[in-house]
Amino acid sequence: MSLFTEILDRLSGIAAVREHLNMTSQRVEKLADLMIDHERRLIRLEAGVPTQKPAPRVRK
Repeated sequence: MSLFTEILDRLSGIAAVREHLNMTSQRVEKLADLMIDHERRLIRLEAGVPTQKPAPRVRK
């Protein structure tokens, strides 16, 4: 292999790794958002805060 083709092979490998790292980073960001939402739901359950408005009472 010539030096030039070896450099190109290594650079293409770096580009592939960088793309894989970007995709993994996006997945981690989505999981972080889901975890924050999960934490909020747990706090609501522990605090006893209703998640929906109660049904209106019917007056007689």
